[in-house]
Formats: sequence, structure tokens, C-alpha cells
Amino acid sequence: MRAKVSVIIPCYNQGMFLAEAIQSIIDQDYSDKEIIVVDDGSTDNTRDVVLRFKDKIMYIRQDNKGVARARNIGIQASSGDYIAFLDADDVALPGRLKLEAEILDQFPEVGLVASDAYLINEMGHPIALKSSVSGAPRNHRDF
Repeated sequence: MRAKVSVIIPCYNQGMFLAEAIQSIIDQDYSDKEIIVVDDGSTDNTRDVVLRFKDKIMYIRQDNKGVARARNIGIQASSGDYIAFLDADDVALPGRLKLEAEILDQFPEVGLVASDAYLINEMGHPIALKSSVSGAPRNHRDF
């Protein structure tokens, strides 16, 4: 079955965060999605975490080849018109997929939608915007 949005979650030894990442996508108010977790040769509990969601996600395991290869494997397995990336130690805010899909649908000439991100502490509380720590994009014309 073809999905509008394919969410690719590469994971290498991030089992302690993975369930929250997956759940943040499952809980999105946008139903036309598929979730693909690419385990990049993890040696922690990543597989056990994934099994909790086995009916809601596609799971691919590969030998450790790096995050770029894991993302590419996820893209190759995807069926969506759009690709959304989420790192295994990140959480998608509510409404993310719906907003991104609406923008891409409304403006077909747009090839990429990006946003800032909150940095959070161990308690899950926002402490800063990523751009306030890492700075603005180097080439604004790309955006």
C-alpha cells in the first residue's frame, strides 16, 4: 500500500530513545504515512524496541554502514511521495507531517521543507533552539 509520506528513522545504538521517536510519528494527526526504521547494526536493545511496534512500522536491519547509507536504504524501501527524516533520538512535534505535506502539496515547485529544532534536557524540557546554538544556515539562498 502506497503512503503519501514515508518517515525514515535511522538508528544505531539509540534504543533508549527509539520508542519515543517512533511514538511521536504514530501520534501525528496525519494518517497517510509509513514508518521505516533502519537499524544500522545496533548492538543495544534497538531490535527489542522495534518489536513493540512491529505491526505499525517496517523494520530493516543492516550491518553498520553509517547514517547516510541507512537513510538511503530507507528511501529505497519507501513507497511515499514525500520523505521525512527523523533521527532515532529525536521527537516530532504534533502536526509536523500534516504541515510539511500541505506545504509540499500547495507549492509543487518546493523540493525541501526544513525547520528549526528544540534542544531538550534530560527531563524533556526545551532549553534552546538548535539555530541559537549552531547558527543560521550558511547559504540562505538554498532555503
